[in-house]
Amino acid sequence: MNYWKLLLCVLVLIVFSGCSEPTPPGVQNGEGVFISVDEMFPVNAYSNSSTGYEWNVKISDETIVVFEGDETLSCGAGVGSGCDVKYLFKGLKAGTTNIHMEYKRPFEPLSQPLEVVDFMVTVS
Repeated sequence: MNYWKLLLCVLVLIVFSGCSEPTPPGVQNGEGVFISVDEMFPVNAYSNSSTGYEWNVKISDETIVVFEGDETLSCGAGVGSGCDVKYLFKGLKAGTTNIHMEYKRPFEPLSQPLEVVDFMVTVS
């Protein structure tokens, strides 16, 4: 009987070890980023795609800054664990634009995001 209780406890720990709140990107909400033309800059964020959530990136003016892609840095060991992800942006020409990031499920377009981050990027 104790064997089954122990097994159940271990399984519960394994399943819930990967559950955690999303971590907003490394850039704080409302913060400014200053870069040069052709300079790349990263925004690091925690994401758990096993829950269906992902960071959606919207750039106000993609002639100033462009999203170059993302790179998974590290993932948790537990089942359903999330990963630290680096989102890469590049300055294309001088100017200022806003980057808006939402952590939500893309298949639930009417749902509210769990996290929202907005920041300005100035390219010189």
